[in-house]
Amino acid sequence: MKLLSERVKYILSDAKIEQGDLIQASGASKSVVSQWLSGAIKSMNLNFALEIERKYGYNHIWLMSNEGARKTGESVPTEAAIDADVVTADELMDLYAAYKMASKKDRELLFKAMKAAARKNNVKSAKSSGTGD
Repeated sequence: MKLLSERVKYILSDAKIEQGDLIQASGASKSVVSQWLSGAIKSMNLNFALEIERKYGYNHIWLMSNEGARKTGESVPTEAAIDADVVTADELMDLYAAYKMASKKDRELLFKAMKAAARKNNVKSAKSSGTGD
């Protein structure tokens, strides 16, 4: 689902909700939601995406960028998962997508989680593997 309009339509169908429900949940105007659906607006404000996540559980990162898990909690590794050696490459990519979208304050926590996950998966940086500058 490359387009925002596709992701918004997916949410309406998957959550079995109507456009009015999305308007109320997101705080966006009827016009804005209509333009999301028509494709006239190709990106979503973070605040709207966070409100949709809070109400319906769709990952704001996925909603805004088509990166990461569709629903919150689907692939995001927990500390227990990291400790249990069950972090996947997809989960690392979800963390990276979250990192790119996060505030400066949240990036430190996400960076620590990415480093821990990479250690569990024996992922080495270019610098530590001798292929860096």
